[in-house]
Amino acid sequence: ETATLFFRGVEERLGEVNGVASVSVSTDAPLAEVQEGMALLDMASDKAVNIRYKRVSAGYFRTLDISTLSGRGLSPQDRQGAPRVMVLNQTLAARITKQFGFANPVGRRVRVVTPDWVKLSSTLEATEIVGVIRSELTGNPRLPEGSVAYIPIEQVPSRRLNIVIRTSADPLSIVPLIRKAVWD
Repeated sequence: ETATLFFRGVEERLGEVNGVASVSVSTDAPLAEVQEGMALLDMASDKAVNIRYKRVSAGYFRTLDISTLSGRGLSPQDRQGAPRVMVLNQTLAARITKQFGFANPVGRRVRVVTPDWVKLSSTLEATEIVGVIRSELTGNPRLPEGSVAYIPIEQVPSRRLNIVIRTSADPLSIVPLIRKAVWD
């Protein structure tokens, strides 16, 4: 929780920096291979699929200009105590549509099996798929796009985070302001 509060404060301070258009945090940097994995279980059929996931803040898709194809992205209301949610990239949405027989994954409830979530809850809570986004490039650009789910960092905190910033000014000109905002 301390890490979540720290990064929420950093996001807020960076958002006030003149020249910062958008800011977010993520467990995996853009273009990096997604490190964390989990199993996604269809509650109706008990079929499972292994996938990768990123923990991200609500502004991640906006910061990277990743469009929502259906449903919605993550919001600031998707935090601890709120119903569990996730967003899928289009590659994963197509994969589970075929494997689970979903007509549309948005609105479907799945169970998530990962050690990090078990530590936070004694039972595996149902998680609603609230949206599908355009797939972002993760890992090797010569390989097919990976199947990635996006989990609200506020619901599943992590101490391992990257700050992602979109600027409206020359990035090098605001580096001192960014450093100051991070360390204040």
